[in-house]
Amino acid sequence: MYLTAAQLQAASAYNTKAQAAGLLTGDHIAIAMAAFQQSRDLTVDGMAGPDTREALDVANEAVVEPVAPGLPVGKGMFVRSLASTGEPAAMVQRMADNGLQWVCVLRVWQEPTGDARLHNGDRMVEYAAAVHAAGYGWWLWGYPVPGQQDAFADVILDAADQCSAQGVIIDPEQPYKGTTGAGTALLHALMPGCIDRQMLLGCTSYGAPWYHPSFPWREFATVHFALPQTYDAHNNLGAGYPAQSHAAYRAYGYSVIVPASGAWGKTEEQMTALLANTPTPQGSIIWWDWVNASNAGLWAPVAEFSPARCP
Repeated sequence: MYLTAAQLQAASAYNTKAQAAGLLTGDHIAIAMAAFQQSRDLTVDGMAGPDTREALDVANEAVVEPVAPGLPVGKGMFVRSLASTGEPAAMVQRMADNGLQWVCVLRVWQEPTGDARLHNGDRMVEYAAAVHAAGYGWWLWGYPVPGQQDAFADVILDAADQCSAQGVIIDPEQPYKGTTGAGTALLHALMPGCIDRQMLLGCTSYGAPWYHPSFPWREFATVHFALPQTYDAHNNLGAGYPAQSHAAYRAYGYSVIVPASGAWGKTEEQMTALLANTPTPQGSIIWWDWVNASNAGLWAPVAEFSPARCP
């Protein structure tokens, strides 16, 4: 399919969601194309033929509603506590001031004991509405543990419905080490609900897989995209670390990468250097996290960084 940028934007924006996380990319273009074709009584084949391209040109001149949201586009920030962002208007203003286009907000943190802490519930819908109204993307994340996948899916998908979330990101870490089948069970619990809601499912975890060989990397590789945590917490892994991390993820089968970088434990110069060496193949990046960036005074490198799509 050969599309102009304007045609791609028109196709990607035409959805049934209240807001879009951003343009669809790669094989997700066909999803947007098919939705657009159906809305225009065109042949629904996901291909951009002459009639479809002409209709896209017309649609691009009109205001269109956002479909199946695609990958997050641009700069994002993990949020543990909405209270740390201020009131909703203040949150949106800080996003605008620093060029953020999406946030990923914690909803559930499970414990191996069977306990689960629910976060940000009281005003989550209010904050999400403000973020959506400003044209930004709202994602949810959670920390799962083996054996509690159904409860995890129920909570986070219910929250996604309440907030019109663009997608869900899971953060499996230490509890999954040495397990077999637990990662697969979690994806089996989540993926049908994500597909039903036309949401994507991402997975964020350790940035250096070579240090965590007992983690079931391949079980999670069927998510839609991965977010390697290339924080370089001690600033000692070298300039090639982010690219090495991405290569390791791809070797395990993760084909779509959105890097998660660190906004903590660094000077502005160290953070800027890390970002300069971080590939952003989808034109997207996210930082850990809002409260750390605020406490450490590291918003300036966030504002100055511009993720560029690359092969």
